[in-house]
Amino acid sequence: MQEIKNDFYLIETCRAFSSRDCPNRAAAEQNAPDYLRKLVESSPWHKIMSAGLEKDLKPHQKLKISLAGCPNGCSRPHIHDLGLIGAGFPLVYKSSCTGCGNCVEACRENAVGLHQDMAVIDHERCLGCKECIRACPDGALCAGKQGYRIVVGGKLGRRPVLASELNGVYSLKQAEAVLDKVLEWHRQAFANGLRVNHVMDLESIS
Repeated sequence: MQEIKNDFYLIETCRAFSSRDCPNRAAAEQNAPDYLRKLVESSPWHKIMSAGLEKDLKPHQKLKISLAGCPNGCSRPHIHDLGLIGAGFPLVYKSSCTGCGNCVEACRENAVGLHQDMAVIDHERCLGCKECIRACPDGALCAGKQGYRIVVGGKLGRRPVLASELNGVYSLKQAEAVLDKVLEWHRQAFANGLRVNHVMDLESIS
């Protein structure tokens, strides 16, 4: 795990963002951690926090962002204010599928099945880990929509809460709007001695 941090925020990343050799990598743009850092530091939130505090924030008061290159969640996105989870959702090239079943065996979510000797994806169960794609010997599975699943409002402490997942898959650029909301919620929560999960309104992100 790697960290980018200052007095007001912490950004954690798994090794998928520093190395392309991660065997579980589903999606992880190498520049994503620094990209988010620049957005945070150029935001009104950072200016307000920098100007309005006379002492450093305690660790539990800081904004926490986590980036994971796959759904295994190496960098703990589900317990931070904002989590980005790399994902690549499979498509089936029917003309190439031989019905070997390797993809079915590889899927830990039971999201892949065979119908008439053809791979079929249950997109309600699929997490976008791309393990089925890596397991296919015939190139019949490929990544369709790629990007990041986004989770918001996780925390540890006396009353831990797992983050809530937003609908859809986001590009890094699309994640900017979500980050803006989380920064606004963090400022509101901090002013009242709360965490993001107490003040967030997920319906405002759509």
